[in-house]
Amino acid sequence: MDEQRWSDAVHEAGHAVVRWRLDGSTGAVTIEPDEPGKAGKAEVPLLPSSLLKGTKPFAHADYNAEELAAIDDYIRRGFAGVVAEQRVSGRSLDQLLGRSDIGDTYGIARSYWPDEGTAADGRADRLISDVERLVDEQWQRIERLARVLYERGTLTAAEVGAVLSAVS
Repeated sequence: MDEQRWSDAVHEAGHAVVRWRLDGSTGAVTIEPDEPGKAGKAEVPLLPSSLLKGTKPFAHADYNAEELAAIDDYIRRGFAGVVAEQRVSGRSLDQLLGRSDIGDTYGIARSYWPDEGTAADGRADRLISDVERLVDEQWQRIERLARVLYERGTLTAAEVGAVLSAVS
């Protein structure tokens, strides 16, 4: 087994399964991306346009509960890949910080909570704890999806949904 390919498959499966667990939707996933420098890609929903940077002032109090939940879920999906990957790679989150998605996710967290200063890191850490719990709960699905992804390289949203539905 190619350890890097397996690690990449688990990483992308982590994103896909946490997305499915949070909102019930699926997207395509690949470990054979056509983008240079990328090890894989999982389609995840973007933030609603009303929450994109520059469309609202970035003070925590300016968001309603639904908007805060959408931001938190977006960030959870961002952390999901490395949280799953660390289970098979033996590397810590700190070692995986070089992966673009976890670094980007920390950046997103800080940009949405700038008024919280270092508390933004604490909030991100709490979201990582949430993701660790989700990954533990959904490990059987993550592992199964990763196996199929490892074999095929790319899965459509429908194929991802079929794999996830087949695991009880």
